[in-house]
Amino acid sequence: MHTNYAVVTGAGKGIGKAIALTLANSGYTVIACSRTQSDLEQLQQDNANIIPFAADLATTQGVEALGAFY
Repeated sequence: MHTNYAVVTGAGKGIGKAIALTLANSGYTVIACSRTQSDLEQLQQDNANIIPFAADLATTQGVEALGAFY
């Protein structure tokens, strides 16, 4: 069985959160990115298909960390 993955930035709140949950509820494994760890922890509690990743993707460090993460 092939697993579908999605990376959603801004997943802690608003539209990003809604997109992450919609994809996770549709069977995707979602790497949810946000600067706020507590928002991501709540999101992961809402759906087990969520993999939280806290970083600021507006920085080179954040992007490099995401690349090394998965």
